[in-house]
Amino acid sequence: MGEPEQAPASARNSPIADPLYAEDRLEPGLIARFRATLGPWLFSMPEGAAPLGAHWCLFAPLAATAELGPDGHPPRLHAIPKADFPRRMWVGGALDLATPFPLDTPVSRTTTLRPPQEKAGASGGFLLAGFDQHYSAAGQLLGTERQDIVYRPVSDGLSPPAPTSGPIPPADLRLEIATPPALLVRYSALTFNAHLIHVSDHHAVQVEGHEGLLVHGPLQATLLLNLAAQALGTAPRHFRYRSVQPLVAGRGLIATATRSADGIHCAVHDGSGRQTMVATASR
Repeated sequence: MGEPEQAPASARNSPIADPLYAEDRLEPGLIARFRATLGPWLFSMPEGAAPLGAHWCLFAPLAATAELGPDGHPPRLHAIPKADFPRRMWVGGALDLATPFPLDTPVSRTTTLRPPQEKAGASGGFLLAGFDQHYSAAGQLLGTERQDIVYRPVSDGLSPPAPTSGPIPPADLRLEIATPPALLVRYSALTFNAHLIHVSDHHAVQVEGHEGLLVHGPLQATLLLNLAAQALGTAPRHFRYRSVQPLVAGRGLIATATRSADGIHCAVHDGSGRQTMVATASR
């Protein structure tokens, strides 16, 4: 899923067009499609409450197709030049829920930009930026969220990371699912996400230097959020997650949750045991 988008060019001069404010609702059709895509792995929420992670399908980027970049992303909010940092990816965040998102009820989101910071990684320098989100409905705060976005230069190569596979540690809960391209296409459709790393082998491998199509970060986070709820017996109040390395589609996905004194520790591995995402959750 991409970052919050700018308003379409046709609307940017409107006094009510504000890319940092949006309204949407978890309407029945969207929830039905969400359940059809992820139903077997969703925690059972109370009546009237949306499935955990469904809010990441709200506020879809509405940029016109002609405004999308060569990677499929809509225009940026951060003033980061594409020529220097053409690649971007959602790599983690934090979700604090005050109450579950309601079904078929107007939800508003306000966004604050977090300025980019220069970082150094194994594949070269990059910029770490992001967004702070506030969600509310009927005047009530639903929760807050931090989303972390990485911007990378084209020259970093993004060579495949060294495998760190091995036995997956024992866990209280373990979930194994396949990650075929059809799952990626459906999740991209749910989130109106056109990022080509999820749908184009050529772009993922030849342009961005990955090992194949990549499983969405928010999709992995959704599975961990629901698994953590199963381990807790209720929706987590606090959820923190971070991508460790890309998860290549078709290599399997193994999600685990382990209870501890301070909450739930979760992870995603591929079929070889390579860890791709870690998370913590608590009441």
